[in-house]
Amino acid sequence: GCQECIDQTNENTTNLINATCNGCDGVAFSGLVLDHCCVCGGDSDYTAQCYLDLLAFGASSTLPFDPYTMDHGAYFVEEGQLLIDECGECRYWGYLGSTCLGCDGIHGSGLIKDSCGVCGGDCSTCTSDETGLAHNCSAPGKGWTGMDQT
Repeated sequence: GCQECIDQTNENTTNLINATCNGCDGVAFSGLVLDHCCVCGGDSDYTAQCYLDLLAFGASSTLPFDPYTMDHGAYFVEEGQLLIDECGECRYWGYLGSTCLGCDGIHGSGLIKDSCGVCGGDCSTCTSDETGLAHNCSAPGKGWTGMDQT
């Protein structure tokens, strides 16, 4: 879930329901968050019956839901799909499945754009002269994405 405020001075941030630092109760800085059953201020975890009731295979399901390896539609029953988005977040927060959306438009693909603008690229389609950055995408690091650069 979301437990951080969004920087409203940065025009590149995504405005979410809780962008004002409200808790799930609508009170600023209350600290209340949704539990795994999407109950505001609740204390249920992935093993609680209310969560297991949302799963197609109940207690036999692999826990917790992983959007990168599991199919949302097959994992959750209809009620669970309505309550929990494709990334495993409570829909109430307003992420709309964006927290695990790859640049290819597929939830859980894990793909991001490299600095050459290629979705899932490895920076091999452009040079540092084209981007103005001196990184050549060779190990260590993951290229111009800024991810795990050393």
